[in-house]
Amino acid sequence: VTPLPGVESVSINTFQKICILVHCPHCTTPDFVMAKLNRTGLGAALLGQGNLEINPVTPTIWDMIRWHTRHLIVEISGVLMLLGLLCSGFPVTGDIFLLLALLLGLCGILPQAVVSLQKGEIDITTLVILAALAAAFQGERADAALVVLLFNLSKVVESIALNRVSSALRAVMQLQAVHTVHMVDGKAL
Repeated sequence: VTPLPGVESVSINTFQKICILVHCPHCTTPDFVMAKLNRTGLGAALLGQGNLEINPVTPTIWDMIRWHTRHLIVEISGVLMLLGLLCSGFPVTGDIFLLLALLLGLCGILPQAVVSLQKGEIDITTLVILAALAAAFQGERADAALVVLLFNLSKVVESIALNRVSSALRAVMQLQAVHTVHMVDGKAL
């Protein structure tokens, strides 16, 4: 293995499978070093540039919808519920909007309840569905739609919080001690 010109040190974190390479900017450019490493199949990226991929893929509209289904459910059922409350002077129209909001919201939480029931467990999702259906059958369609809307909203907030915590944990894990190899005249110290 021949050392790259201008490489001053190489730090390897085997736990995270990352390698930090420090180089002299006067001897070589970051693009040159990345090109050399990528030609060997190592998938190099500049530090601080995020999760760069060798072949980035642009998501389609269907990918975006699939990734943000619950967000869309919350937004659309919220609009339907608002329309139902605004049209409450017209009994049939208001009830239709509220029932649509309820059914759309139930579509967002029903798969999770089915999975838990298949395991023989009753979780909070199942209880929310039972409470919403009971309220709807008693004529409290607005309350039923509101319960389901708030539950879906709580799941959206929970997923956003988990994403932020996981990215913060990844950043903290990158701060852990790494093994450093210093290169002097092409020889490791």
